[in-house]
Amino acid sequence: MEKIDIIVIMPIYNEEKIIVKTINRWDSVLSKLSLNYKIEIYNDGSTDNCSKVVEKVTKTNSNVVLINNVHKGFSKTLYYAYKNCGDADYIFHADADNEISPEDFELLWKERGNADLVIARRVNRSQPIHRKIATNMAKNIIALLFSQSNKIINDTNVPFRLLKKELLDKIINTIDERNLYPNIFICAYCLKKQMRIIEIPLNHNNHNRQSYLNNFLKLTYDEIISFIQLIKYANKNF
Repeated sequence: MEKIDIIVIMPIYNEEKIIVKTINRWDSVLSKLSLNYKIEIYNDGSTDNCSKVVEKVTKTNSNVVLINNVHKGFSKTLYYAYKNCGDADYIFHADADNEISPEDFELLWKERGNADLVIARRVNRSQPIHRKIATNMAKNIIALLFSQSNKIINDTNVPFRLLKKELLDKIINTIDERNLYPNIFICAYCLKKQMRIIEIPLNHNNHNRQSYLNNFLKLTYDEIISFIQLIKYANKNF
């Protein structure tokens, strides 16, 4: 079997209107880099026609794989994707709504040999202030609990991140599947282990489709739960 250079994992929920365009953009970016790749789409029990739309793509593009699951929520779907993705040298997490342009992927790919974790740092964010505050709080909490030096990761929950499959397997086995925000725990692990981390500033494309109030209330609740989970994780031996 031919070696896979990279697998792009992409959780989706009710993205019928944009998912084909997103897949096509990623397919173009990865093809131009002459990579042997797969794009794994993890459907979180969408109630629209996501599954049918992506399944149609898979019939003409063997690089695209569809995995259908019952609805569990974003965090559990992402965890499942990390835990069950195929074998490749590298794994990359991308969101379906392209809040960071797929065309910027090459900037991270070029740094893969210089770091254990290569992640984006969203700049020019046009999201509501409470989301920016949440990002800043996560940065400081994780630095306080896990950093063994003065190293800080500015955007701990950003989806645009690249790491070796071998390292991902080690990390994901230390994370409880019930934990919110798997990406934050990946950053926490890398800080605690004093791994090489490179952050690349990339322009943020705002696609916030939730109401301000619902987003604020849910985010506040999730942040509290996540903080408790991080304290427990900090006490683990790994």
